[in-house]
Amino acid sequence: MIPTLLVISLLAFIISVNAPGDPADRLLSVAENTSGEASASGGNRKEMKEALIRKMGLDLPLFYIGFGTKAENRLIHSITDNNKRKNLLYIARKSGRPDEVYALNQQLEQLNDSLSILLTKDSLKQYINLSDSVLLKLKSQCEQYASLRDYHLYEEQSDSLLQLINQLPSNWHPGLIQKIANNLEIINKHQRRWLVFVPDFSWFGAHNQFHRWIFGDGENKVGTFIYDEWM
Repeated sequence: MIPTLLVISLLAFIISVNAPGDPADRLLSVAENTSGEASASGGNRKEMKEALIRKMGLDLPLFYIGFGTKAENRLIHSITDNNKRKNLLYIARKSGRPDEVYALNQQLEQLNDSLSILLTKDSLKQYINLSDSVLLKLKSQCEQYASLRDYHLYEEQSDSLLQLINQLPSNWHPGLIQKIANNLEIINKHQRRWLVFVPDFSWFGAHNQFHRWIFGDGENKVGTFIYDEWM
């Protein structure tokens, strides 16, 4: 009886996680429509979505165990944006530099935030001495870093990104700029593609989505998962 229930639960979970669409986006849209309020701005919606994903455990591993390769970084699996996570894993597998790929993504997000502030401050822009078009192009490339699934295009964009970064003053976030430049060079010129053939095993214990779906998380009722809220 118990094995049958476990099999049924596992099948139901698999169907849930493979349901079409982004569950966090769907829940936010439902909440906005129900409340009758206007949609949140881009930045606020992103923060709300990430908070919802973490609250519901969508950033957790799917199951108790995980199989992969040494070309993957476990921290990449914790990224809440599905498309970004898949694309970063693709870059990590192609380059064999998972740690650098994850670190570079974090650094580019930090640079992107700094550029957003810079573009609203005329006094700072004069200090940087770069046109808005150059800053906007750099900001766009920071945002697009994790959106390419063609590795040749990724390498081309990396070269373009490095050229733009080199135009920034050496005393503007020097530590961050140097780290970005170093990681771009390592990913593009010091690849370890053989790591994709080295297996890796991970044990996540109860810290996974299936466990929460079966036993709850102490706040939500047992057997309830984010997907079930809108299915």
